[in-house]
Amino acid sequence: MRSDSALDDARHRLFVDVLWRLQEVGVLRQIVLIGSWCKYYYNGWFQNPEALSPNKTTDIDFLISLPFRFQQKIDVPAALAPLGFRMEFNNTGYMTLSNPELHIDFIVPEKGRGVDHPITVEKLGIRASALRYMGLLLEHPIMIEKNDLHVTLPHPVNFGIHKLLVSTRRSKEVKAAKDFLNGCEILAAVMESGKGLQIKAVWSSLPLGWRRTALQSFTKGLLRLQGDVDAPRITLFEGVRDFLSQP
Repeated sequence: MRSDSALDDARHRLFVDVLWRLQEVGVLRQIVLIGSWCKYYYNGWFQNPEALSPNKTTDIDFLISLPFRFQQKIDVPAALAPLGFRMEFNNTGYMTLSNPELHIDFIVPEKGRGVDHPITVEKLGIRASALRYMGLLLEHPIMIEKNDLHVTLPHPVNFGIHKLLVSTRRSKEVKAAKDFLNGCEILAAVMESGKGLQIKAVWSSLPLGWRRTALQSFTKGLLRLQGDVDAPRITLFEGVRDFLSQP
């Protein structure tokens, strides 16, 4: 049996292989990497990369802007099949590309009152889930080049606020705590890098209801982290809450 460290290394190598394959077929620049794997690329954006906890997720999430303006038609499942990924569908038709080590999901922003069925993106050969708050991650994205890979990511500020928002919608406590932790870590790192004004700029542009929801996330979020996160980091996250609460 492989150690946790060896398993993490294997997943990381596979993650990079996925990005390389998507870049080779011309798709990587057209989609946005979201979720915890972003932290691997955010390290270079912060002056204090140790502010971010190690990524342990087995899920890779990509966000697609609709309408998807791409000239070519690329069969993404076929492109990733040589890496051991196979299409899996649940009983409502939602698709995941699964490998024994990792799972890949595709997401689009929810519009209006939302839909309860997958959204087909024909030019990529995939079915995507429509989720709330995703439009925030498409505003002012950044592109980071690392080891010849060009990866599009949400702006760290948008990523952090988004994580606070979605933590309030999670039905599972573990996932809610993880989202809240990631959101606080990213926003605290932005503040520590001297870019707090960027948080204020995004924060002031949000609907009032979204700001209230994000602030409400701290009520349960800080309690969920008690015992798992040390006191200095809890204090740091309280500082994020207080910063967001300022008029």
